[in-house]
Amino acid sequence: MIEQISRNNFVTGGELRQLAINGLQKMVSFAFADRVPTEEEEQRITGLCNTFEIAANELGDPGMRLLLRRLDEGKYPEKVRVDELPVNLEPNETAIWLFNNVSHYTIPNHTQYIGTSLGVPIRLNKGIYDRVGAFRERVKTENLAEDGHGVFLLTSRNAYFWSPQNVIKLPIKEIASVYPHSDGIQIMCDAANSVPQIFKLDDPLFACDVIARLYDAIVT
Repeated sequence: MIEQISRNNFVTGGELRQLAINGLQKMVSFAFADRVPTEEEEQRITGLCNTFEIAANELGDPGMRLLLRRLDEGKYPEKVRVDELPVNLEPNETAIWLFNNVSHYTIPNHTQYIGTSLGVPIRLNKGIYDRVGAFRERVKTENLAEDGHGVFLLTSRNAYFWSPQNVIKLPIKEIASVYPHSDGIQIMCDAANSVPQIFKLDDPLFACDVIARLYDAIVT
């Protein structure tokens, strides 16, 4: 019916898809306006997303809230649009969220990264994180070496960074700490020779929230 109406009104497939995204964004925002969405509301939103083949990572901020809610319930998104990503996922591994335009930085052997100490977001209650202070410091790139520019993918098991220069795979269960800066995140894995992995991306606090929830789901 929707397809027929769109054809009768000369709405293209791309325009129809964007209208669906706009409508779902408003629907999610309304559901989260002053309370936790009901199970019926969440099922309705999920059903519409599936009907229009729209993933949470296409809904912007409302999609982020919906994804965190589902991860708190121990649920993974059914589909995330990851087109032509040159990373081979493990069997039964689920893509969670894709960050574009990400830069990866490493610490040269002859320098020491001076800045905020490594840490984790402070968990107050399940699904609630302390964001007081807003982590205003930026990644201090003058002491770092850029090691590639590409995409950062979070899955149910791993964090991947892909660029034409290199591919990095960080198992979620081996992440010891993750710290947000105002323009990136700093990850330290639990290994004797581990060094900080630094990624500049567009929503560091959201990335930390997702990683913390994925870690809880795997370890607990």
